[in-house]
Amino acid sequence: RGRCRSEIVLAEVEYQGYNCGSQSKNLGNLDLAACSAAASRDAMCHGYFMWSAQYWSDWGCRCCSLGKETGGSPNSNWDIYFYGVPDESSSWSSSSPSGAEWCAPPSQENADFSSCTDYSAGSVCFVQCATGYTGRPSASCEIDGNWTYW
Repeated sequence: RGRCRSEIVLAEVEYQGYNCGSQSKNLGNLDLAACSAAASRDAMCHGYFMWSAQYWSDWGCRCCSLGKETGGSPNSNWDIYFYGVPDESSSWSSSSPSGAEWCAPPSQENADFSSCTDYSAGSVCFVQCATGYTGRPSASCEIDGNWTYW
């Protein structure tokens, strides 16, 4: 059986109602959890991205240029998020990135999610399929306390 790897990326609003001073890349039309995970893996993203809760499916997830997370114009449709991958020395100021709900441990037939350790809203978990199965199951904990599998 393959070794499971968990990737958890947390994001929280840093600047509400603002654009980045400058954008480096549009990562595509991603929900918040997928946007945070994609930004953490992209070399053109530098810790901050802008995302619209209302228009993300049209406007996309956009990385702020290095050092340009501030200086943008006010826009109530955008928020600038800070993201990070937690380790033993990091902590968040609230019970979850958005201060919302927690999810029960994720589960999906023929996948082992035992390496997932963060069940807070906004967390993302990637694992490998069980032996004999193909694909790359992943899950994101939504603010309503339910997992979305993709």
